[in-house]
Amino acid sequence: MITLSQSAYVGRTIPKVKFYENANINSKLKDIFQHNIEKITWLYKISPDTMNLQPSDGIAEIEVFEVELKDGQKLLQKSQICKVIDDALPDKNVLFIVKSDDMVEPMLFISKNHKSGSVNVIGKNTFLEGEKVSYNNFDVKIDGNNLGSAWKSFVAQVGGWHGELLNFSDKAAEFAVNKVLEKRKLQAEIDILNSKAKREKQPNKQYEYYSQIKKLENKIIELDDKTLKLNININL
Repeated sequence: MITLSQSAYVGRTIPKVKFYENANINSKLKDIFQHNIEKITWLYKISPDTMNLQPSDGIAEIEVFEVELKDGQKLLQKSQICKVIDDALPDKNVLFIVKSDDMVEPMLFISKNHKSGSVNVIGKNTFLEGEKVSYNNFDVKIDGNNLGSAWKSFVAQVGGWHGELLNFSDKAAEFAVNKVLEKRKLQAEIDILNSKAKREKQPNKQYEYYSQIKKLENKIIELDDKTLKLNININL
Protein backbone atom coordinates (compact mmCIF):
# COMPACT_ATOMS: atom_id res chain seq x y z
CA MET A 1 0.00 0.00 0.00
CA ILE A 2 1.07 3.62 -0.48
CA THR A 3 2.40 5.40 2.59
CA LEU A 4 3.01 9.01 1.60
CA SER A 5 2.82 11.83 4.13
CA GLN A 6 -0.39 11.83 6.18
CA SER A 7 -0.67 15.58 5.60
CA ALA A 8 -1.26 14.88 1.89
CA TYR A 9 -3.83 12.11 2.46
CA VAL A 10 -7.33 12.73 1.10
CA GLY A 11 -8.99 9.29 1.02
CA ARG A 12 -12.16 10.53 -0.65
CA THR A 13 -14.28 8.34 -2.93
CA ILE A 14 -15.35 10.25 -6.05
CA PRO A 15 -18.55 9.13 -7.80
CA LYS A 16 -17.59 7.50 -11.09
CA VAL A 17 -20.18 9.48 -13.01
CA LYS A 18 -18.36 12.72 -12.17
CA PHE A 19 -15.57 11.70 -14.52
CA TYR A 20 -17.59 10.67 -17.56
CA GLU A 21 -20.89 12.55 -17.38
CA ASN A 22 -19.54 15.50 -19.38
CA ALA A 23 -16.90 13.57 -21.33
CA ASN A 24 -17.25 12.76 -24.99
CA ILE A 25 -16.88 8.98 -24.67
CA ASN A 26 -18.50 6.00 -26.36
CA SER A 27 -20.91 3.55 -24.75
CA LYS A 28 -18.19 0.90 -24.35
CA LEU A 29 -16.04 3.13 -22.12
CA LYS A 30 -19.10 4.20 -20.14
CA ASP A 31 -19.98 0.54 -19.65
CA ILE A 32 -16.47 -0.14 -18.26
CA PHE A 33 -16.89 2.68 -15.75
CA GLN A 34 -20.27 1.33 -14.69
CA HIS A 35 -19.61 -2.42 -14.62
CA ASN A 36 -15.86 -3.04 -14.30
CA ILE A 37 -14.85 -0.35 -11.82
CA GLU A 38 -15.89 -0.69 -8.17
CA LYS A 39 -14.82 2.79 -7.06
CA ILE A 40 -12.38 5.62 -7.68
CA THR A 41 -10.60 7.06 -4.66
CA TRP A 42 -8.68 10.31 -4.46
CA LEU A 43 -5.83 9.10 -2.26
CA TYR A 44 -3.36 11.98 -2.08
CA LYS A 45 -3.01 15.63 -2.98
CA ILE A 46 0.65 16.60 -3.28
CA SER A 47 1.01 20.36 -3.32
CA PRO A 48 2.79 23.26 -1.55
CA ASP A 49 0.14 23.39 1.17
CA THR A 50 0.13 19.62 1.91
CA MET A 51 3.81 18.65 1.64
CA ASN A 52 5.73 21.92 1.46
CA LEU A 53 6.92 21.15 -2.07
CA GLN A 54 7.15 24.19 -4.30
CA PRO A 55 5.85 24.32 -7.90
CA SER A 56 8.47 23.49 -10.50
CA ASP A 57 8.66 22.74 -14.23
CA GLY A 58 5.08 23.91 -14.67
CA ILE A 59 3.72 21.46 -12.10
CA ALA A 60 1.61 23.02 -9.35
CA GLU A 61 -0.11 19.92 -7.97
CA ILE A 62 0.09 16.12 -8.19
CA GLU A 63 -2.83 13.81 -7.48
CA VAL A 64 -2.79 10.11 -6.67
CA PHE A 65 -5.96 8.25 -7.65
CA GLU A 66 -6.78 4.61 -6.98
CA VAL A 67 -9.04 2.88 -9.50
CA GLU A 68 -10.37 -0.25 -7.80
CA LEU A 69 -11.89 -2.91 -10.03
CA LYS A 70 -14.74 -5.20 -9.14
CA ASP A 71 -13.81 -8.75 -8.11
CA GLY A 72 -12.42 -10.76 -10.99
CA GLN A 73 -12.61 -7.84 -13.43
CA LYS A 74 -9.85 -6.56 -15.70
CA LEU A 75 -9.48 -2.97 -16.78
CA LEU A 76 -10.05 -3.07 -20.51
CA GLN A 77 -8.85 -0.06 -22.51
CA LYS A 78 -6.94 1.12 -19.45
CA SER A 79 -5.24 4.05 -21.16
CA GLN A 80 -8.58 5.38 -22.42
CA ILE A 81 -10.20 5.01 -19.00
CA CYS A 82 -7.32 6.76 -17.24
CA LYS A 83 -7.38 9.51 -19.85
CA VAL A 84 -11.05 10.23 -19.11
CA ILE A 85 -10.13 10.71 -15.46
CA ASP A 86 -7.00 12.67 -16.37
CA ASP A 87 -8.95 15.01 -18.65
CA ALA A 88 -11.38 15.74 -15.81
CA LEU A 89 -8.46 17.08 -13.76
CA PRO A 90 -7.02 19.88 -15.90
CA ASP A 91 -3.63 21.35 -15.01
CA LYS A 92 -2.88 18.50 -12.61
CA ASN A 93 -0.48 15.58 -12.96
CA VAL A 94 -2.03 12.30 -11.90
CA LEU A 95 -0.50 9.03 -10.74
CA PHE A 96 -3.03 6.21 -11.21
CA ILE A 97 -3.00 3.10 -9.05
CA VAL A 98 -5.19 0.41 -10.64
CA LYS A 99 -6.16 -2.18 -8.02
CA SER A 100 -7.44 -5.60 -9.05
CA ASP A 101 -8.06 -8.17 -6.30
CA ASP A 102 -4.75 -8.14 -4.34
CA MET A 103 -2.61 -6.72 -7.17
CA VAL A 104 -1.90 -3.14 -8.21
CA GLU A 105 -0.47 -1.52 -11.33
CA PRO A 106 0.78 2.10 -11.38
CA MET A 107 0.15 4.20 -14.50
CA LEU A 108 0.59 7.79 -15.61
CA PHE A 109 0.57 10.02 -18.64
CA ILE A 110 3.63 11.83 -19.94
CA SER A 111 2.21 14.32 -22.36
CA LYS A 112 2.46 17.74 -23.89
CA ASN A 113 -0.42 18.77 -21.65
CA HIS A 114 1.39 17.82 -18.46
CA LYS A 115 4.99 18.96 -18.07
CA SER A 116 6.51 15.91 -16.47
CA GLY A 117 9.36 17.23 -14.38
CA SER A 118 11.33 18.23 -17.50
CA VAL A 119 10.77 14.71 -18.91
CA ASN A 120 8.94 15.59 -22.10
CA VAL A 121 8.34 12.49 -24.17
CA ILE A 122 7.58 13.13 -27.81
CA GLY A 123 3.97 12.36 -28.63
CA LYS A 124 0.77 13.61 -27.12
CA ASN A 125 -0.68 11.68 -24.17
CA THR A 126 2.05 9.05 -23.96
CA PHE A 127 0.87 6.41 -21.47
CA LEU A 128 3.37 4.71 -19.17
CA GLU A 129 2.44 1.52 -17.29
CA GLY A 130 4.36 0.00 -14.41
CA GLU A 131 4.76 -3.62 -13.42
CA LYS A 132 1.87 -5.32 -11.66
CA VAL A 133 2.78 -6.11 -8.05
CA SER A 134 1.15 -7.28 -4.82
CA TYR A 135 -0.93 -4.61 -3.08
CA ASN A 136 0.81 -5.20 0.26
CA ASN A 137 4.27 -4.85 -1.33
CA PHE A 138 3.52 -1.75 -3.38
CA ASP A 139 4.71 1.69 -2.39
CA VAL A 140 5.96 4.88 -4.02
CA LYS A 141 8.16 7.55 -2.55
CA ILE A 142 8.88 11.16 -3.35
CA ASP A 143 12.41 12.28 -4.10
CA GLY A 144 13.53 15.87 -4.47
CA ASN A 145 12.42 19.12 -2.86
CA ASN A 146 9.94 20.43 -5.43
CA LEU A 147 6.95 19.19 -7.41
CA GLY A 148 8.94 18.80 -10.63
CA SER A 149 11.36 16.42 -8.92
CA ALA A 150 8.48 14.65 -7.17
CA TRP A 151 6.77 13.95 -10.50
CA LYS A 152 10.04 12.91 -12.07
CA SER A 153 10.50 10.40 -9.22
CA PHE A 154 7.03 8.96 -9.94
CA VAL A 155 7.90 8.62 -13.63
CA ALA A 156 11.13 6.86 -12.60
CA GLN A 157 9.37 4.39 -10.31
CA VAL A 158 6.60 3.55 -12.78
CA GLY A 159 9.25 3.09 -15.49
CA GLY A 160 11.38 0.89 -13.24
CA TRP A 161 14.38 3.20 -12.71
CA HIS A 162 13.54 4.11 -9.09
CA GLY A 163 15.88 6.96 -8.10
CA GLU A 164 18.16 6.73 -11.11
CA LEU A 165 16.14 9.03 -13.35
CA LEU A 166 16.69 11.96 -10.98
CA ASN A 167 20.42 11.76 -11.69
CA PHE A 168 19.98 11.87 -15.44
CA SER A 169 20.11 15.06 -17.46
CA ASP A 170 16.73 16.09 -18.87
CA LYS A 171 17.62 14.78 -22.34
CA ALA A 172 18.95 11.53 -20.89
CA ALA A 173 15.77 11.07 -18.87
CA GLU A 174 13.67 11.64 -21.98
CA PHE A 175 15.82 9.10 -23.82
CA ALA A 176 15.39 6.52 -21.04
CA VAL A 177 11.60 6.92 -20.93
CA ASN A 178 11.34 6.56 -24.68
CA LYS A 179 13.48 3.41 -24.60
CA VAL A 180 11.14 1.76 -22.09
CA LEU A 181 8.10 2.67 -24.17
CA GLU A 182 9.80 1.28 -27.28
CA LYS A 183 10.80 -1.87 -25.41
CA ARG A 184 7.24 -2.50 -24.27
CA LYS A 185 5.97 -2.04 -27.81
CA LEU A 186 8.48 -4.62 -29.05
CA GLN A 187 7.49 -7.03 -26.29
CA ALA A 188 3.83 -6.72 -27.29
CA GLU A 189 4.80 -7.64 -30.87
CA ILE A 190 6.76 -10.64 -29.54
CA ASP A 191 3.76 -11.83 -27.53
CA ILE A 192 1.54 -11.69 -30.62
CA LEU A 193 4.07 -13.60 -32.73
CA ASN A 194 4.51 -16.24 -30.00
CA SER A 195 0.76 -16.84 -29.98
CA LYS A 196 0.73 -17.19 -33.76
CA ALA A 197 3.72 -19.55 -33.70
CA LYS A 198 2.07 -21.83 -31.15
CA ARG A 199 -1.07 -22.09 -33.28
CA GLU A 200 0.79 -22.57 -36.56
CA LYS A 201 0.93 -26.14 -37.92
CA GLN A 202 3.30 -25.59 -40.84
CA PRO A 203 6.99 -25.86 -39.78
CA ASN A 204 8.19 -23.32 -42.36
CA LYS A 205 5.70 -20.69 -41.23
CA GLN A 206 6.49 -21.46 -37.60
CA TYR A 207 10.19 -20.98 -38.28
CA GLU A 208 9.42 -17.62 -39.90
CA TYR A 209 7.57 -16.48 -36.77
CA TYR A 210 10.42 -17.53 -34.48
CA SER A 211 12.94 -15.76 -36.72
CA GLN A 212 10.95 -12.55 -36.39
CA ILE A 213 10.78 -13.06 -32.62
CA LYS A 214 14.55 -13.45 -32.44
CA LYS A 215 15.09 -10.19 -34.32
CA LEU A 216 12.75 -8.34 -31.97
CA GLU A 217 14.45 -9.87 -28.93
CA ASN A 218 17.80 -8.64 -30.23
CA LYS A 219 16.35 -5.15 -30.57
CA ILE A 220 15.28 -5.29 -26.91
CA ILE A 221 18.80 -6.32 -25.90
CA GLU A 222 20.19 -3.36 -27.84
CA LEU A 223 17.76 -1.02 -26.08
CA ASP A 224 18.78 -2.40 -22.68
CA ASP A 225 22.46 -1.89 -23.53
CA LYS A 226 21.85 1.73 -24.55
CA THR A 227 19.82 2.47 -21.42
CA LEU A 228 22.43 0.91 -19.13
CA LYS A 229 25.09 3.22 -20.56
CA LEU A 230 23.20 6.27 -19.33
CA ASN A 231 24.76 7.98 -16.33
CA ILE A 232 24.80 11.34 -14.61
CA ASN A 233 27.33 12.74 -17.07
CA ILE A 234 25.47 11.72 -20.22
CA ASN A 235 25.23 14.50 -22.78
CA LEU A 236 22.86 13.84 -25.64
